[in-house]
Amino acid sequence: MTTYAKALARLDDFSNFEKKAHLLKPVFSLQGISDILSRLGEPHTAFPCVHVAGTVGKGSVCFITEAALRAAGYRTGLYMSPHIRDIRERIRVNGRMISQKDFARMYDAIMSRGLARPDEHTYFEALTAMAFEYFAEQKIQIAVIETGLGGRLDSTNVIPGFISVITRIGHDHKAVLGGTLRAIATEKAGIIKPGSHLVTLLQSAVVNQTLHDACVKNDASASWAVHNSPPGRIADRIPENFSTNRFYMENLSLSRTVLEVLCDLGFPTTEEHLVKALNTTEFPARMQWRTVTRGRKTVRVLIDAGHNPPAARAMKRELVRQAQGAPITAVVGMMRDKDAPSFLKTLAPACRAVICARLDAARAWPAEQLATFAGAHCPTVRTAPDVVSALDMAFKSTPANGVIVFTGTFYAIDRVLDWTE
Repeated sequence: MTTYAKALARLDDFSNFEKKAHLLKPVFSLQGISDILSRLGEPHTAFPCVHVAGTVGKGSVCFITEAALRAAGYRTGLYMSPHIRDIRERIRVNGRMISQKDFARMYDAIMSRGLARPDEHTYFEALTAMAFEYFAEQKIQIAVIETGLGGRLDSTNVIPGFISVITRIGHDHKAVLGGTLRAIATEKAGIIKPGSHLVTLLQSAVVNQTLHDACVKNDASASWAVHNSPPGRIADRIPENFSTNRFYMENLSLSRTVLEVLCDLGFPTTEEHLVKALNTTEFPARMQWRTVTRGRKTVRVLIDAGHNPPAARAMKRELVRQAQGAPITAVVGMMRDKDAPSFLKTLAPACRAVICARLDAARAWPAEQLATFAGAHCPTVRTAPDVVSALDMAFKSTPANGVIVFTGTFYAIDRVLDWTE
């Protein structure tokens, strides 16, 4: 049997768009994952799925929905990406990460029976197949599945139709998904299956129409969550960061609507289960606040891995609300396939200073280039050789009543979290 360490090393031999998007030609197809799953015996058909796509909010909706279902007593599976500290974060049953032993076993399963080969399949296809095989083996009752990129040709989109969730849509991955909101919405709407049920929220006219047309084409019903609506009887029982944060309220409204639809489809839950989910679930790198003390100085730090203009707008609202006029220092690192100029154009004007960090990744924007983008919108811009140095610089220059935000990427969040602890 392959060891966990060897499984990790061999997975890196697969074509990995997450690490090498700047080098790889973006060619996506469902054929590769379909071939693997067929040889495994179609494990992805063994359980119903809540399938979540969108530009922002996917992770929060997945966390809330899975936690509420688990609180109601269902045996759940959760598949998300990317991970922050440990690749096993991506595959969870009943809230627990897959063990190292089982991870290695699932790797062996797809290599021996699924015939997944680095020269034929991708890193994300291999992980997706491993997750589905594990969920089937563990006899879960329902899974919550997050798309990796887009929707229509994402490897997760082989699952049978049940409930599709589409969060807020904005400009992101334009080279792959298209340069217009209509094109991006069309790709996201690709997860809507014939006879399934869509849960989404009212957005721009072009997005609304695109999603409506996809439902009509697929004879799918739709439920439109009213974002920012009062949470009714649970208003005084949810965490304060939810009730005061528009981003969280929007995702809470979506999750709540998903749970209402699930009740009609044989998976009843109550508001008690939703309240428990909200009060017991952490949302790493998604509007996550930390307090950092060094000596006699304490500074609040917002950690958010958002990397597109919609995320920057949500972050800016939260920062302005929390800072209440106090200075804001942003520490930013981003990958080349992200629209850094638009992201910084949105966020930087709210900041007193922006520190651009070099990331230890071949596909990252050079810190100096990010500084050029930020410099057009913020009076004070500096660069740092790494993330920790950037955070140290930010802490030193930020007064005790100020706020630091780290943003732009998931791929340095582990170091940021370590720095705050």
